[in-house]
Amino acid sequence: MLLDRLDTFEFTAQAPVKVDAGAGARRRSGLYGAMAVIGLTAYASLAAWILSTNTTRVYGFAVNHDPRTAIEIALQICPMTAATLLVLFSSENHRLARHWSVKAGANPVRVHVVVSFLWAGAITVATSIAIAAVCGLHASMPAPLTLLWVAAEFFFDVTLIGIFTIVLYRLTGRLWLAIVLFVGYIALVVAAGERWGITSYIGFGSTVPVMLTTYSAAPLYDGAGWLLRGYWSTVTLFLLSILYALDSARRSLRWRRLVTLGAPLLAISVLTGWMTFRLQRSVNAGDESQITGQRNAALQADASTVRLHLTHYDLRLNYSPGKQTVGVQGTLTFTSAGAPLRTAWLARPALMKDDDVQFTGAGPYSLLPFGKYTRVTFRDRVTPSTPIVVRYTGTIRSANAFDLPVQSKVFDNAFFLTDADVLWTARRAGCIMLSQRGCGPEENYLMSDRATGTITVAAPDAFRVVTVGEDAGRKRTGAGVESTFSISDPRLATFLIACAPFRETEAAARSGARIRVFRSSLTTAYDDSEAKLGKAILDFYQDSWPEYPRVDLNAVETPAPNGEAFSYDGLLTISDKIINSRSPISGDASNLLEFVMAHEIAHQWWGYRVVPSRVPGRTFLTESMAQFAAYKFLSSRGILSEEDAIRHENRRYQSARSRLRGAEIPLSQSQTGDELAYNKGPFALLSLDKLSGGLMMTRLGTLIQAYSGDTRTSTIPDRFLVSLINALPEGSRPAARHLVYQTGPGI
Repeated sequence: MLLDRLDTFEFTAQAPVKVDAGAGARRRSGLYGAMAVIGLTAYASLAAWILSTNTTRVYGFAVNHDPRTAIEIALQICPMTAATLLVLFSSENHRLARHWSVKAGANPVRVHVVVSFLWAGAITVATSIAIAAVCGLHASMPAPLTLLWVAAEFFFDVTLIGIFTIVLYRLTGRLWLAIVLFVGYIALVVAAGERWGITSYIGFGSTVPVMLTTYSAAPLYDGAGWLLRGYWSTVTLFLLSILYALDSARRSLRWRRLVTLGAPLLAISVLTGWMTFRLQRSVNAGDESQITGQRNAALQADASTVRLHLTHYDLRLNYSPGKQTVGVQGTLTFTSAGAPLRTAWLARPALMKDDDVQFTGAGPYSLLPFGKYTRVTFRDRVTPSTPIVVRYTGTIRSANAFDLPVQSKVFDNAFFLTDADVLWTARRAGCIMLSQRGCGPEENYLMSDRATGTITVAAPDAFRVVTVGEDAGRKRTGAGVESTFSISDPRLATFLIACAPFRETEAAARSGARIRVFRSSLTTAYDDSEAKLGKAILDFYQDSWPEYPRVDLNAVETPAPNGEAFSYDGLLTISDKIINSRSPISGDASNLLEFVMAHEIAHQWWGYRVVPSRVPGRTFLTESMAQFAAYKFLSSRGILSEEDAIRHENRRYQSARSRLRGAEIPLSQSQTGDELAYNKGPFALLSLDKLSGGLMMTRLGTLIQAYSGDTRTSTIPDRFLVSLINALPEGSRPAARHLVYQTGPGI
């Protein structure tokens, strides 16, 4: 053990240290204890204040974070806060350690470590009190084992922070110089940490951010976290060797200790840092670095060519929970629509390691990989409507501890995979280019094809599978159960495949459509009201819009790292953080859940009935419309009035304008999910709804019928906007044109 090794050096050769004695020492120790209590109280109060900060300015109504989110926020802000506290106490901590070491005849380095342990324990307790004060003892609180696990990791990190701050002070001998060095360290981490991918928050001992999910007792990315803690531990041992050398009275002895002990530890620190960095780079590097040279030349040459179109897919997934792997077998049928082609571009499945891929039906071919894309060159031109069959196999598994995307989707008791993770996807060369030249009206906003398909998942008996399509039944096999889903009518080939021992609730809308909610079986239910909420939202929309066309509307609770919420045709996902958020007044499901759920259900019409082309204005037809509809639902429930929603979104839009300055574009040109789509869009629609007598929802229902994806491949946003303005009363049309085609509020 290192501390025993330190005892073998000439510790007894140190010069005697003068120590305060008697009443003076006791008074100083008493003052130290009182200041420590005050400091810890201030620390806990600050943490509690940050965790309980009102979210009204963000959402328009107050929301309490669920305990997991509160813990994650605390573990991002508290290491830095703890480090600041420990820097301020570094002078007294060093004096206390020296006093104890002389009084007890102990090794000063060992006593410094003990002091750091004591502070880490006190800060861990203070942090726990702050979280409990804000969250209370909620039913959605993580399991006791998870809490102990996270607390132990936090204690470890703060111990490293404590040692670091003591060394800072010992190097300078002045508190103000220690603070200057600490600020310099913060600047270094801020400047280099994100680029190196080593830390996501500030504080010595920083690792990947702690992520908690309802689908795992252990924190996500824990392997990567402990690898980084291992690296920081080697740095800490090096710092302890510096502290040990500085405790020597003779300069010659200091240099001897630095050479014999510090140099090897420094070499180990550099080596472990390099190995950790290489391990991260092995997962993260590759794709974007390929967008040069030959790839750019190939894209330029193929920019004007047509692409393949998916017409049918047959997927078979084999889930092995113990190994945390998903085997994939796929058979895809493509055709060339409109014109012959010689080359085709396909995006590889994002998470899958390919074992084999074969193309049949178009004669000899060659493959040229370019990172996440592959260029297929056929020897002979492929005529239109010629079926090209792609068969492939592969496995989705974590490459190493830093393969975070896989770890957030494949667990030992669940997996959540999207079409991008398991399908080879045809792409137009012009859409791959950075300029996306040639990626226009021919592509819908998702760049997805309408296709039929089947999805089969093999998993142990206790697991349920949720995905798009009609449930074709479950078949028992020797290893478990196969669940098959059929997509018999062509629909956009975007989907989620979720597999877990779900807890299911169900409600029926007035139209007969079933709303089914699938939640993690590892959480304790409050009242399982999510299905009833989905029913209320669906009924509200169907009062003004065409009837929801599917038999089922499924909602799945998913791990937060996979996104807050997302919509597919007949299915939506909501993160465990949002679905567990609470109202600070009633303690029931929060208004945020209602808002997000209403927004995502609205996409069943705005995104999957009205399918905009991949041209400017598309996010107004998707995100702005869904946001407006969600506000209308909240108003109908008495949660947030339309007047308050208008003021709220106008304030956020004006704030965004001050940041954008001259870079603002009109709504008719919006292409990304930014403040324009999420703030100005709903502000404009709510304002026009008010000007037109509150009939906007009914008018939109008529336009949905006219521009439905059942009769059109995709909708040109500008044509839709013309129809929308013409559907308004004549007196409100000038304001509508200003809101849509010009910058600024206009009202």
